[in-house]
Amino acid sequence: MSEASDYYADLGLTPEATPEEIRRAYHKLARELHPDLSNQANATEAFLKVQAAYEVLSDPDRRAQYDQSRGLGGSAGTLANLSILYSRPTLLRINEPQLIFVMMELTAPPEAKTRPSPALNLCLVLDRSTSMQGERLDTLKSTAVELIRHLRPEDIVS
Repeated sequence: MSEASDYYADLGLTPEATPEEIRRAYHKLARELHPDLSNQANATEAFLKVQAAYEVLSDPDRRAQYDQSRGLGGSAGTLANLSILYSRPTLLRINEPQLIFVMMELTAPPEAKTRPSPALNLCLVLDRSTSMQGERLDTLKSTAVELIRHLRPEDIVS
């Protein structure tokens, strides 16, 4: 699944759609967008998106996994969107240390502005290695202090 893909939107449905609604939406769109029947310029791409959405949403296990990855599995909805980018796709199976960088982006969804904020349970791990000497360590410390100042009484930090 690509990051921008929303299988429910691809089928014109909401996450609360029943299996029957998913099946009907897929069959309707498949008839409209099938490359052999449609004159639309992007019919093939649209058909493939609809087909991929149906493959995931029609299988209960895959749908549950997809909903959980989007944060739709619980009753409270999604609390955060997580995007992860690795510096390389695999690690070699060798007996030597290897290095991989991970960039994670955690963002609040738009509907989070209308909900009360849950209590935060935050753990800070500060790097004190030789590469973090001097100005870098000072910046890290001041950023951690500023973050702690913005915490609410119900928040926990360790």
